[in-house]
Amino acid sequence: MTKSVLSNKVSPARRVAFQILWRVLLEDAFASNLLASNLTANLSTLDRALAQEIVLGVLRHQLYIDCLLAKISNCNLAKLDVEVLIALRIGFYQIHYLTRIPTHAIVNDSVNLVKLNKRASASGLVNAVLRKIASTSQAQNLSGLDDYKQLALIHSHPDWLIKRWVERYGVSWTTSLAEANNKAALIYFRINSLKVSIEVLLEKLTQASLKVTPSLLIKDAFSVTSGSQDILLSFASQGLIYIQDAASQLVATLVDAKPGMQVFDACAAPGGKTTAVAAQMNNQGLIIAGDLHLKRVKLIKENAVRLGAKIILPICYDARVDMPFTHEQRFDRVLVDAPCTGTGTLRHNPEIKSRLSQDKILELVTLQTTILSNCALLVKTNGKLIYSTCSIEYEENEGVIREFLSKHTNFQVIKPSLPETFITKEGFVRTWPHRDNTDGFFVAVMEKVSCPNKESHSNEVFVS
Repeated sequence: MTKSVLSNKVSPARRVAFQILWRVLLEDAFASNLLASNLTANLSTLDRALAQEIVLGVLRHQLYIDCLLAKISNCNLAKLDVEVLIALRIGFYQIHYLTRIPTHAIVNDSVNLVKLNKRASASGLVNAVLRKIASTSQAQNLSGLDDYKQLALIHSHPDWLIKRWVERYGVSWTTSLAEANNKAALIYFRINSLKVSIEVLLEKLTQASLKVTPSLLIKDAFSVTSGSQDILLSFASQGLIYIQDAASQLVATLVDAKPGMQVFDACAAPGGKTTAVAAQMNNQGLIIAGDLHLKRVKLIKENAVRLGAKIILPICYDARVDMPFTHEQRFDRVLVDAPCTGTGTLRHNPEIKSRLSQDKILELVTLQTTILSNCALLVKTNGKLIYSTCSIEYEENEGVIREFLSKHTNFQVIKPSLPETFITKEGFVRTWPHRDNTDGFFVAVMEKVSCPNKESHSNEVFVS
């Protein structure tokens, strides 16, 4: 049987899902980027939705899926060909998590996937394992585990990560958080005021039968209630909207930039927050937006052009070393949206769970502290320094700020004007996936003062 004939026996959605999962596993790619790429461009709306469901579902539940696959098949998964393992994961996810697809169709497609990817010798194994899975109860395979490991396995998170969350936040909070991480996130977007008014855009959405709900967290942010995502993507391609989680939008709002200001966005790619700040400034002033990698700097430029943000100057530089400015250069606002573990974005990026380690957290803390200290030198007196991450780890957030303020007494924390729900006792901003139905973000807003008040930075304020 030729490959072209065989490929017709595998649904387009599962073929694309397989390709994306293969690249996520072997190339360390991010599924969300691939799902928005040309790989899905030719899929129908229904097939695109199924491909996304399979990809994100497999990645969200991968540890759990692999545990049961190993027990039910009596196989060492590490010795299986990657193509076979991915086909088994795809089949398992559909059998146990999707209800509208007949088991025989799932099994047949999974078998044909391994054949299509030149692993025909494993087709019998895939057929047998998936049929056995379809008739096996999951519950009987979860006995004999300690509390941390069982909680981690059920919710498919690394056990060391669950343990550290339980120790800091408690079992109930951790369970709710892990459950939320495995659910589909709301689709949020902001209306680009540089190109269209809110009233006009909302009317366009209504005409397109796309229902949206205003965010309770931030003005001018909306979530999609119902309707075709294709319409939303069309508006995004025209620069009328920017698809961005509400918590991410909140960071840009807290920059509080005014028309005519000079702003430095230190870790700006791909430019979502940068272009939001440009809209705040009504394209009046200057935003210098930097990133380490030239490819990502090009993304900033592309987004700025599409959204009509004309005051953004992208630069490629390394924030770990001296800043590429004269000694006299100072900014009204400096935003450090620092590289981080991304543990607040696991709903969107579930593959992060398999790439994290405790050592990585410590490595990032060092990087974050260095970047923040370098950027602090660029803030004008009475200007603001905004530090944010999409991590929920204390060390990357409160820990970094506590260390920074101990050495930079000319900065003081400013408590933002937000509902108390989002403000910590130290005056920082936090959002949570399970509490707020947004990504988990941390934001510290600090002002540079001419006469530092050392009493305002006592260690008491920063007790965990």
